[in-house]
Amino acid sequence: MLAALRQLMFPKEFRIDPPVWPSKMQVILEEIKGLLESETTAVDYNKRIEKNDNEIIHFFSDIGTGLWRISRQLMLAEAKEPPEHLRRINRSFESTWDAFIQAGFEIKDHTGDIVIGGEAMHIISFQPMPGIIKDQVIETLRPTIFYKGKMVQAGEVIVGMPEQEEVV
Repeated sequence: MLAALRQLMFPKEFRIDPPVWPSKMQVILEEIKGLLESETTAVDYNKRIEKNDNEIIHFFSDIGTGLWRISRQLMLAEAKEPPEHLRRINRSFESTWDAFIQAGFEIKDHTGDIVIGGEAMHIISFQPMPGIIKDQVIETLRPTIFYKGKMVQAGEVIVGMPEQEEVV
């Protein structure tokens, strides 16, 4: 509520609309708000939160994948001279990305990585590529996401491999 009132201090063209949360996230936020307002002990609170931890973390890993995809689209758009509205979108994106990282998430794009084996990713396909001397990720379809150092989503990649010479 204070945030909404704070927006009134700014000229109308600079005000930011309140975020629209998905219904599933709204339910989780209401539950957290209820827990914070109730007089539950720390033990009760921790037990209830642990129950929903995996669901919340996976929800946020989906958000992380979406943010990562948006970042790729913004990089493509910035290759051209960006108009003013793209700069504003980029600023909003950057603040959301920073909040996500500060919450303990890490997003790993594997594009360009050399594949040795044992990496935290699912290889969707191998493609022979000219000019490649080692197996290398040529495209990341989904990033690997870590939460406080623990992997919560394995990346999905396409790996380029050296072309094989024909044996005569």
